[in-house]
Amino acid sequence: MYSKPIALAVFAFVVTGCSSTATRAPAAANDTTPAPAATANGGCNADAVQGMVGSAYSERAVQTAMQRAGAGVLRVLQPGQLMTMEYNPSRLTVVIDDAKTIASARCG
Repeated sequence: MYSKPIALAVFAFVVTGCSSTATRAPAAANDTTPAPAATANGGCNADAVQGMVGSAYSERAVQTAMQRAGAGVLRVLQPGQLMTMEYNPSRLTVVIDDAKTIASARCG
């Protein structure tokens, strides 16, 4: 009798726990970074930020990566953090390791 409401509550809890922090691109008036090359799918370009892999993590570094990749959305994943698996061609995902360095950067 109560199994359906409980199942829905558990599902809602699990889905909410799997959400990640996403940030929209800020509008910076003084940014002199050249516009990224357009990608075939109109989304982000992870090749433009591969040089940042291995560098120290900071909020400024990932915002710069987002701008260089031409991404509309940024997702930063900390060690052990769960991530959703939906594909978003305009999202840059930056993975941070235990040493607080950028371990990988990819689109989707």
